Amino acid sequence: MSDSNQSTLHPFPIVWFNCSQVVELDSVAVGVMPGMKFKSTWRNVDQDIKVLSDNGISNVFCLCKQSELSFFRVRELFDAYRDKGIKVHHYPIEPDLSPDYKEIYKICLDLWDTLLEGSKVFIHAQSTLGRVSVLMAAFYMELEEDVTPAHAIFKIRELIGRGAFQTMQQYNFIDGFRDYQTEHRNRTLSEDV
Repeated sequence: MSDSNQSTLHPFPIVWFNCSQVVELDSVAVGVMPGMKFKSTWRNVDQDIKVLSDNGISNVFCLCKQSELSFFRVRELFDAYRDKGIKVHHYPIEPDLSPDYKEIYKICLDLWDTLLEGSKVFIHAQSTLGRVSVLMAAFYMELEEDVTPAHAIFKIRELIGRGAFQTMQQYNFIDGFRDYQTEHRNRTLSEDV
């Protein structure tokens, strides 16, 4: 089956993150890697990116390493985004691991700044189950100060599916993220004084 036929039979799936009242509805979407080719999955990168463009997405946050883009046969994915006028924010994170708190906090700030510009955002890794889940839970906790780590995990699993958060490291990361946020804010406040 050709690339064109496979993508036509299975439209590119995106899931909108509408968990917070702080973020405008349908402004943050998550999904799988556009154009990915692996085993029985043979996506068409142009058709997949067209779905993003048709939904008004102008910024992409990619959490994949460059080696993953090669492995899944989309080496030129960033060029394909840019050709369609989509800005790329590349934050490579090891699969099945959690980033350090400083790194995920930096991504959350960049994501928030991008949304404040009025842009729509698409976030992806190879799938939505590990790194994307961690980022979205951390971002949810950044947006909503009263959200507990357990509630953030629950909401993201409700959004993405029960397979979200694949390792204990990822659960533990989210569990400790609120402490990092508090420590970071206290440090910033003491530097401002």
